[in-house]
Amino acid sequence: MLKQYTEEFLIRELFRFIKIYGRLPIKRDMCVKKGFPSYRVYITYFGSWNKALLRAGLKIHDGLCYTKNFLIKELQRAAKNLGRVPTKRDMILKNGYPDYKIYQSYFGSWNNALIAANLNINQMNHKYDGSEYCTICGTNHTKQWHGYDKKQLCDLCYKKKWNIDHPELVHINKFKQHHKRRCYGCNPINKKFLSSNGHHLWLNEDKSLVIFIPEFLHKLHYHNHAKPETLQQINCIAIDFWINEEFYRDLYELI
Repeated sequence: MLKQYTEEFLIRELFRFIKIYGRLPIKRDMCVKKGFPSYRVYITYFGSWNKALLRAGLKIHDGLCYTKNFLIKELQRAAKNLGRVPTKRDMILKNGYPDYKIYQSYFGSWNNALIAANLNINQMNHKYDGSEYCTICGTNHTKQWHGYDKKQLCDLCYKKKWNIDHPELVHINKFKQHHKRRCYGCNPINKKFLSSNGHHLWLNEDKSLVIFIPEFLHKLHYHNHAKPETLQQINCIAIDFWINEEFYRDLYELI
């Protein structure tokens, strides 16, 4: 009976099953009734069912076999169905997906599996467990792991890259933190621009309203928030700039 089968043919039949049914075969799938060689042929030819799967390059986990492409497609299918990047809790047999432990076993870590599937990695809140590394600096020790631009970054590299990619937000965040310490608050009513300062209006005892005006205008009149009587002129300048911002931009060639 074995003479009519070759190793190449038997392995090709395994992959034909995967192509037709979109999943990996188990022993009872391989039978003559379904148009495939019987699993007994594989056991006789290779010595066991698992040895046949290994010979075909299929990964075995807890008695089940998985290919790399199959696991990646299942991750992408889960992402499409959920409308977001799946988490470990999403990838369980109960939900109709391969268990996340299979991905950790196959790829080395959950984040490595997400990277292989071309998905943004999830932010990791646990400490170093021996399998993660930063794709920029290569370190495997950090307080926290971050997923950014489909890369796995350590805490330091993540902050550096985020600051480079969002310079305006960095400035505003620093501005907010500075005035938070002074109990001013920060609610900008226009956008930050190059060479601008944020001026707190202090209208009707509201200290949080901020207008970004050119630095030279902000320094044009002395003012001190501890002395409300010094704020009238600078407030008028700030409000006038806000109302006629396009005129000022053209006049002073502001960016």
